[in-house]
Amino acid sequence: MTGPNQSAAGKGGIRALFHALRQCPALPERYRWGGLRGMKLYEVLFLDRRDRDGDRDSIFLVRAPDLEKAVELARRHARENESFRPHTVFEVGTESAIREHDGPRVLRGPYYECGYNFGWREWRRKGEPYDTDNKPDVWEEVAHAA
Repeated sequence: MTGPNQSAAGKGGIRALFHALRQCPALPERYRWGGLRGMKLYEVLFLDRRDRDGDRDSIFLVRAPDLEKAVELARRHARENESFRPHTVFEVGTESAIREHDGPRVLRGPYYECGYNFGWREWRRKGEPYDTDNKPDVWEEVAHAA
């Protein structure tokens, strides 16, 4: 007795999906995944200067190994309508499927909306968002009640 998967024209049945007839070569080194596993994804929030209510943020999605590198990359891409310094950073997760030659970079942004924390780790910068001094940024992690 043959089932529908065995008798379908041109099909090798379910077993053919799992047992390759020939060996496939390994991917070249430059296409292998996983060299930079553990890179984190951050949302870096700037105040949008054009919003009179102060409720809209300019947000950058950044892949970076740590908070400081994420802020540095986002500041490099900030435009004249964003505040000079970000006010909040959310760690939204960890990217685990990147190739070895992919490094830290801005993945998306700026996009404009009110920044909202969906339970992620959060840091807020001490000081005003429009500070133009050359002092280093000091970040405080915000502890949210569970």
